Amino acid sequence: MALATRLPGFAVSSDTAIVVLSAQLSIAAITLFLVWFVAARFARWLLLAMALVNAWGILSAVSRLPGADVDFAATMLARLAALVAVGCLFLPGARRWFDHSRGRYAASGG
Repeated sequence: MALATRLPGFAVSSDTAIVVLSAQLSIAAITLFLVWFVAARFARWLLLAMALVNAWGILSAVSRLPGADVDFAATMLARLAALVAVGCLFLPGARRWFDHSRGRYAASGG
């Protein structure tokens, strides 16, 4: 989706696009850092909240899928893959990983 359609009434330039995409990347990277290195449980819930917003975007765009171009279909596929990845954070194996990693982080003085 083009940034201009996502932000109607907002003057979109290449600088604006860079700032918005950098902010989105930073939010995702910080949350992934909290999950991967710190094993912060609240980060799973933050990712779930972000995934629910993503799911709402998928559901609102499903009507445009028939006859859509390859870029749109690839974007929808990537969004679905992200939903599956977030869902994996709530599997029993992930819970054991969080418990184990959290204990290791606390033992290291973090």
